[in-house]
Amino acid sequence: MVKWSSPKAGKRWYNRSYTISRRSMRPIAMGLHTEMYSAFARGNVNALKAKCTEGIFESFRARIAGRKKGEVLKWELLKYNGSPKVVADRGALIPGMDGMAIRQAVVRIASKQRLTKEVGGKVVEGSEKSKDVLEYVVVQQKVHRWQVEGWKLWGTTKESTLEDVEEWKRRALSGHMTPLRSPDILTIDAI
Repeated sequence: MVKWSSPKAGKRWYNRSYTISRRSMRPIAMGLHTEMYSAFARGNVNALKAKCTEGIFESFRARIAGRKKGEVLKWELLKYNGSPKVVADRGALIPGMDGMAIRQAVVRIASKQRLTKEVGGKVVEGSEKSKDVLEYVVVQQKVHRWQVEGWKLWGTTKESTLEDVEEWKRRALSGHMTPLRSPDILTIDAI
């Protein structure tokens, strides 16, 4: 449980609490992951907007708009390769913005997936193959004016390697503080 102070009517301060349950993260991330890929395959922009943050939503919207006429995708989650695992779970108050906070969690999901592409009612040769995919799904929840909003899928990221950390350290020491790489925007090309 996390506690912070927040104003209520009459300029008095009260403690408010927000329960952080890591146990709920796996099913939340798994559900958003499945709903997002299914909505993308169906071309359902409204469902994507409801389940994704703006950055990844815009990426999917552009990709759906760029599909050829008559192109249909079908995404299937065939099985999980092991149990998804919460690898990071962080939250923070946003400084200077009363009643604003953000929480992000990263869940590692290993699965076997299939993306089938049809054009003109015919399956595109080779598209029906299944793949083992390892994804680090980032889910996000915001608190706005002390009201907790629902979870949304932010995107995916990559696991940092020892080489990445050494490169960041080398860049920091040389005065180049730019990141080695930015997190990936979740793309269905990974499938």
